Amino acid sequence: MKLAILVGAMASVVGFLPVRADDLDAKVTVDETIQSVLGILGDKETASDERRERIMSVIKPVFDFELMAKLTVGKRQWTRFSESQREEFVDLFIQKLRRAYLDKLELFSDETVVVGDSVAARSGKVHVPTHVISKGDRISILYKLYHPKGASWRVYDMEILDVSVVSSYRSEYIPILRAGEPETLFAKMRESISAGSGGE
Repeated sequence: MKLAILVGAMASVVGFLPVRADDLDAKVTVDETIQSVLGILGDKETASDERRERIMSVIKPVFDFELMAKLTVGKRQWTRFSESQREEFVDLFIQKLRRAYLDKLELFSDETVVVGDSVAARSGKVHVPTHVISKGDRISILYKLYHPKGASWRVYDMEILDVSVVSSYRSEYIPILRAGEPETLFAKMRESISAGSGGE
């Protein structure tokens, strides 16, 4: 499980739909991103902090962190946030993801990642299944992507061993927001980040 979470930093489809030629680009996007990250991890001559920043520069154009953050709280709660609160929440969310996944990635670099064929999902979205193979273990990670108009494929969620990252954070955030103000959640997120925990 730990290995799956680490590699996930960089995974149930209801009603299978025909895969379009355009969907193949989603597989390429995932594959190229993973290979780039593994390449950076393998560069042991570069300082750890620099490797982390290089990895972020690779995954930021691919992962839609703002949409992921928004999905964790849902439309109703999102509308409660002011513009400045939305910006702060997205920033805190990215920091939590880094703590939970990215900052631990460099403990690993020798895993083999097999990227499967894209599977068309509802509303024009695509799922790309992958498997991380390490020391005989085979761990599934499913990347969920959408295609913004005029832009490249973006990841909006991933399932690690059938557990959605977005849903996992949502189950943590929604009760806090229902019971109090957004600042209560932000304070808990800051505390978690300071303690070195991503909450996963």
